Amino acid sequence: MNSSFRIPLALARALVIALAGAALLVPAEATAKGGFKLPAQQTAALQAKGAEWSGRLGRESPGPQAALPLPYRATYRIGWGGVTAAHAEVALLSGRGGETVEMRGRAATEGTARALFPLDAKLSATADARTLRARRVEQDEERRDKWLRATVDFDDAGARRVETVTPRKTQQAEEKRKNFPWPEARDFLSTYLYLRSFEWKDGESRAVLVMSPVAPYFLRATYRGREEVATKAGRRRALRFSVEELAKVQDSGVLKPQRKLKSATAWISDDPARRLLRIEAKVFIGAVFLELESEQGGG
Repeated sequence: MNSSFRIPLALARALVIALAGAALLVPAEATAKGGFKLPAQQTAALQAKGAEWSGRLGRESPGPQAALPLPYRATYRIGWGGVTAAHAEVALLSGRGGETVEMRGRAATEGTARALFPLDAKLSATADARTLRARRVEQDEERRDKWLRATVDFDDAGARRVETVTPRKTQQAEEKRKNFPWPEARDFLSTYLYLRSFEWKDGESRAVLVMSPVAPYFLRATYRGREEVATKAGRRRALRFSVEELAKVQDSGVLKPQRKLKSATAWISDDPARRLLRIEAKVFIGAVFLELESEQGGG
């Protein structure tokens, strides 16, 4: 495949999965099979190395913004430049008698992008409606050469991931388990719910730790004010946020900046619902985008 196509397709795929609650499903080094726990000494060492960046993570209680109006369904277009590479459908629902917020999403590449990089993905995510903390994520991907499944459970000790990779050729599934000893870890759904809950001031920043779900990323976002943004669903008043830092948390606990990303911006509707309208990431070959195409419900 020509490299000029490979890179934007990979980034478009990252946006597809980010919308569904994750980024790229890349096989990661597994811990010993049969258990989640890391030795206490290793856990302490990881937390010590992460002390600098973990000290910058937001630990405030959720802000005063009204709860997300549910149910809500939306369709998003994903691509780069003027080319559509994929579509994603998302449903946000109330679960367990209002105790949880649940997301059900699916996405697939299409057209020329699908011929080059076939991808079908499904994801479900559950967050606590009161604390806006993540509870569980389940993600399935079907690619040309393999199937992948990842689940992540969150609690006060951190995040526990189980990843299963099944090559089409051998049909032999390989399971990998890993523990991430950071209780501040979130998924995409809980990150969105948490950040939308605040009344932001110009230039104000907050940092979060987001699971992809197979790897944790340190992300710091800054509010840049109000403006109008165009989407396939029409022009809307929006709150604009820029991503100031995005770095993968390595197994050592040290951050690895994502240098291929020049900048990233997200627009959230400037109304009580605060819906996701658009994401744009600029790289050395252009801009990859995700934008709202249609929506239903949500008040």
